[in-house]
Formats: sequence, C-alpha cells, structure tokens
Amino acid sequence: MARIFVLEEDRSMREMLKEVLEKKGYKGRVFSTPGELFFGLSRGLRPNLIISNFFGLEEMDGLEVIRRLKKRSGFREIPVILITMFAGFPEFQEEAREAGAEMVLPKPFSIRKQLLPAIAELVI
Repeated sequence: MARIFVLEEDRSMREMLKEVLEKKGYKGRVFSTPGELFFGLSRGLRPNLIISNFFGLEEMDGLEVIRRLKKRSGFREIPVILITMFAGFPEFQEEAREAGAEMVLPKPFSIRKQLLPAIAELVI
C-alpha cells in the first residue's frame, strides 16, 4: 500500500484528502506545517508521494518545502505534487519544476479528474 503525505494548513482540506486517499487504498498521513512534515521524515517515515499546498503554510511556502526536501539525501526521489492557485501561470510552473515539483495542480482542483490521475501517474 502506497503511503502519501499531505501538507496542508486547512484542517477541512487535510481531513478530506486523507479520507479520499484512504478510500482509494492509499495510506494517508497529514501534516499542518512544514516543521511537522520534516520532523516525521527525520523519524524515518517514508512516503511514496508528497502533496503540498503552496500558500498559507507556516514557516515557509510550498516551493521552499520542496527545495529543502530535494536537498536531503534519501528524499530527492520522493515525487511531490504542488497544489496552488498559481498553477495556470507558466512562470510559476517553471519555478515549481525547477524547485523539484513533479506536478503542479490548480487550486481548486477536481479530485476525480486531476488529483487521483496525478497520484496514479507518480506512485509506482
């Protein structure tokens, strides 16, 4: 069973995403801050995929989370989906890919048409 970590500051969105992931057979784990995510990773938790919000996170934005994640040995290979209202801007797409995001999805997004196919593509 693939393990997917979700970094999202909004409680209702975190809970909804965790529920959707688990209904689809994934093991979902949610974090409200980058610090919680990095603490979990430092304790040996290993996801197959990370879904991160861009805006509204404490401590740093989603791009910085990805940059720091991709600098860490052993974590570079973990694919990241970034969710943001800036997904429609080509400049932002380029910046997100340079930071290490494998995919950028718009917010709001369709779970069935966008998120689940993106997960299926990135989780092997």
